[in-house]
Formats: sequence, structure tokens, C-alpha cells
Amino acid sequence: MGQAAFSWRNAYRRAVPMWHLVTDRDGAVVESLRGHRVGDVIDVPKWGCLVTICRGLRVGVVAVTDAGAIFPVTPEDDEASWAVDPARSGDRFALTRVGLDGSRRTAAWTIGGELDTDPPNAPPDATPTPIRRVGWPTRGGTFEGLLATPTGRGPHPLVVYLHGGPWFGLRVGEVGDSAFWTKHGAALLQSDYAGSGILGEKMMWEPLRSVGMPERDLDADGVLDGVDQLVTAGIADPARLYVYGFSAGGYLVNRIVTRQHPFAAAACWDGPADVRTFTGNTRHIQIFFRGCTPEARPDLWDGASPMSRPEAVTTPLTIISGGQSNVRADSAAWHAALTRAGVDSDLVVYPDEDHLFSSPAHLAALKRLARSWGLP
Repeated sequence: MGQAAFSWRNAYRRAVPMWHLVTDRDGAVVESLRGHRVGDVIDVPKWGCLVTICRGLRVGVVAVTDAGAIFPVTPEDDEASWAVDPARSGDRFALTRVGLDGSRRTAAWTIGGELDTDPPNAPPDATPTPIRRVGWPTRGGTFEGLLATPTGRGPHPLVVYLHGGPWFGLRVGEVGDSAFWTKHGAALLQSDYAGSGILGEKMMWEPLRSVGMPERDLDADGVLDGVDQLVTAGIADPARLYVYGFSAGGYLVNRIVTRQHPFAAAACWDGPADVRTFTGNTRHIQIFFRGCTPEARPDLWDGASPMSRPEAVTTPLTIISGGQSNVRADSAAWHAALTRAGVDSDLVVYPDEDHLFSSPAHLAALKRLARSWGLP
């Protein structure tokens, strides 16, 4: 019989891996890693394993030996995200480092030895967009985001992007649409939010369970705290603040615009507005989150569904939808509800696109938003 392997398992018996636990060769949880957001576990037979863990938006690699010792493989203060190639040559593993601007470099690690980092590869383009990691205090801990700013002194128009997922949806190295917005004279903040797990497992559950929504929303409050910090620092122009989000991030946009907020305009990109109408496995996951059905606790599900309060939206809202997406019906219903409530909203459908847009359609949608927001 072969030796059992180090591995990870979902802390919850669901298809969606919300929180990973590292298990040793006896199947026991490695307790010292329980509180970390874990990405991958690479077993090293007869020695231990390598584990990728999140440090805010950075991703590092630690080693766990069969004897139970744990030590970092990558620098703990590195402004980067690291990945491990599960294949190896003898006792050597290949690692890839992705920097803040998306540039990549490779390294090798010898079992029990030091990390040997190669010289940087060429950046993804000749003039990579300067991006820095920013953090700000919020209820429950510290949020982080990736900030790109255009040339010149601020304050700049600020565009906030909210990622999908939400788990592992944002990490250092995610350049995203930074170059597009900075070329249009705007700063871009890619903000993380509590539902991703950045504040830990306990705080991740609060927005997933819709605790106190719509008045209390840990995801929304944390994002708005970050915007407020950038305004206070003179980076963002308070009169020119915009937000858009994709999928789970689009759902968060819909929640934000039904609350008090500072944005001049917003866009929901293939994100839902009514969790009460989900079907299939998605419905089962939402029931698991809240611990009840919509019929048992309509107040809880109404609070989590912006569709229940379209009249609360006072900001122009663009709804971007893929014609082949499973969110298309929700997008159309949300637009219809906003129209009936007299809200300034547009529904833009890309007929040939699914939930994930092709590059040309993605760029076309960005250009449409830039025009509607008055960004040259």
C-alpha cells in the first residue's frame, strides 16, 4: 500500500470550496494552518508538502514536514503571488512569482533547501501599469485592494472594480482592466470584500448568510471604507466616483446602489439582483448559506435581494448581460423593475456572449462604460 498524502479538503460538504483545510498523512487537520486561506497543497512523498496560503492579497508558499515543522519557502513580505508546479525534477520544484504589475519570474526550490529565484522575465508589455497594494481598516479587520493611478497629481476620477467568485477572486498580480482605466485618466481600485474570506472564515460567513441586510452589509461597508480613504488621501475625486462588478461582484454592486453610497454611476456586469429566484444547484447553495428556504424566511431573502427595493436606487445603473448567460433573465427582470420605479438604467445585451465575455466584447463593454461616465 502506498503512503497516504497531504491534501486539502473542503471545510463544508458542498461543491463550492469555501474554506480549505490542510490534512496530514493520517487525515488530521494541520491546526496551525486552519485560519489561513489555503489555495493548493502539493504532496512531497516521504518529506511533507508545499502549501500556498493567502496573506491578504499576496500568496506565499510554506512547507509542512512529516515531522510537523512549518516554515516559509517564499519571502513572507514579498509583494507578489506565488504558484507551485506540481511536477518536479528530482528534489526540485518549479515556482512562478507574479508581481504587482503582472510581470512574472520563475524560481526553483530544492526539498529542504533554499529558494533560487531567476532574473525577472520581460513584463507583459513595454510600459506596465504601476499598481500598488493598499489596505484600510474596516469592521472586522483590514480590507485590501490593488490600486492603479494615471500620471499626474490627483485627485483623479476613481473607478472601483468588484471581482467575481467571490473566493480567490483577487490576488496580487491581477492586472485586470487597470491599463484601460488609467489611459482614460481614472484610477482603478480593485477591491476585495469580506465574502472572499480576506477577513477570515468567520467574517466570510456574515455576508453569505445575509446577516442584517440590507442595512448591514459587511461587503459593501468595507468597500466604501476604502473609497472614503482614497478620497481623504486626495487620490480620488469625490464628485467622480464609479463602480462596476462582475458576477458576484455585480451582485454586490446591486446591493451597494440600494444603500447610501458616494458613486455617481454604477454598472452590474452579469450579476444577479434576486437570489430568491435561483434554481438548481445554485439555489441549494444559497439555502445552505442562509440555513433556510425563501419560503421559511422571506425577510432574510428579501434583504439579500436588491430586486425587492428597486425604488432605493438613485444612481444611473448600467446592466451588462451576456445573451447566452444563465443570468440573462435576472438582468432583464432587474432592468424592468428599475424602469417601473423610474430609475435611470440601461440594459446592454451582448447576444453571443456567455457569462465570461470574449476579449473583444469585454473591451467594447468597457468603452461603453467610459463613454457613459464621461471618461475620455
